[in-house]
Amino acid sequence: MIRLRRPADIAVLNASTRAYLDRKSTAASAFPPHDPGITTAWAAFLATAARRDVEQALNAVTHGKCAYCENIAAKDIEHFHPKSIYPNRMFAWNNFLRGCKNCNNVKQSQFPLDGVGGRLLIDPCEDEPLEYFTWDMMTGAAGLTPDPSRNPRAMATHELFSLDQEPLREERRNKALDVLYLLARVVEESPVRKQTQDRLRDHLSPNRPWLGIIRQLFKQPPPEFKLLVEAATTKLPDILNWSGEWL
Repeated sequence: MIRLRRPADIAVLNASTRAYLDRKSTAASAFPPHDPGITTAWAAFLATAARRDVEQALNAVTHGKCAYCENIAAKDIEHFHPKSIYPNRMFAWNNFLRGCKNCNNVKQSQFPLDGVGGRLLIDPCEDEPLEYFTWDMMTGAAGLTPDPSRNPRAMATHELFSLDQEPLREERRNKALDVLYLLARVVEESPVRKQTQDRLRDHLSPNRPWLGIIRQLFKQPPPEFKLLVEAATTKLPDILNWSGEWL
């Protein structure tokens, strides 16, 4: 999971789409939770030009990746607050995310709350994932914050989306090792070879998966990698330009 930046709807959606979503939001507010009309209303939206405008805007926000696991196979419009429980949010731009089939199938209508009704799931457009998770560079494992005020939300999100399952762990591990290797090459080479720069720039492209662990490496480097990151970014400042869009 990586921090996402969702712009205001007026900045990314055309006027007709915004008007459509406003009309549909007003109508959807009349639905009680789990009303059969929710499914019908959403199916009607999926056949419109507004849907294509929303998808294009969401792809720019998430770079086409799942907002939860960072898989690049994210094709669904995901409702952070499930539409079946919160029909008044069904057409709200600030409730839309991109989701992969796996995360959407797991989440469905699940939306855990704490004892006073506050949401437990982390919204990467509203919350900073680095305040809830730590990524192990050598194993790719997803660790939970020890902060007792944040641990319940970290645990709920971690468990619902299985963020530490083996396929994801291995992908994150490989990503971290590849980037660490290339940072070492940057420090060692003089001058830095174009091939090394091209490979590193490709790894840091915003549309690449598993950048959450690299964001931690750059923003909160583990002590054993801190000097390497500092040396590489000092020698090749373009590294921070290449990662600036998601860092």
